[in-house]
Amino acid sequence: MTYEEIRPTIRSGDIVLVKSRGFWAKMIRFFTGESYSHVAMFLTSTAGVFIVEMREKKGWQMMPASQWMKENEQFFLFYGICPEDANRGNACHEYYALHQRAEKYSYITLIKIWLSQMFNVKLSGNLV
Repeated sequence: MTYEEIRPTIRSGDIVLVKSRGFWAKMIRFFTGESYSHVAMFLTSTAGVFIVEMREKKGWQMMPASQWMKENEQFFLFYGICPEDANRGNACHEYYALHQRAEKYSYITLIKIWLSQMFNVKLSGNLV
């Protein structure tokens, strides 16, 4: 999958699932029982198409989608379209994406997520 192939259909709220081959990616998949180790969200605006994501040790990031796709082309990527009933327009996705900028993300966060899945406990607020 390339950016050029999916660009005509991208809307805010669509996602990219990432399956990488690194040690931590394998651990994330093992402990969460998921096929993918990372997810990023598309955000469209008059300025262009962006990817918004949380990265371990870096926290919140936003970059042009074309650049992100190029930097991650060595991984298996799956493009997911946001369901119509969940896509309430750019304002909802933009609000969420931009208000996460102060959030931190670390391997401790991953452990908390895993434990919440294991014990079926809903997480709320700051995960760090």
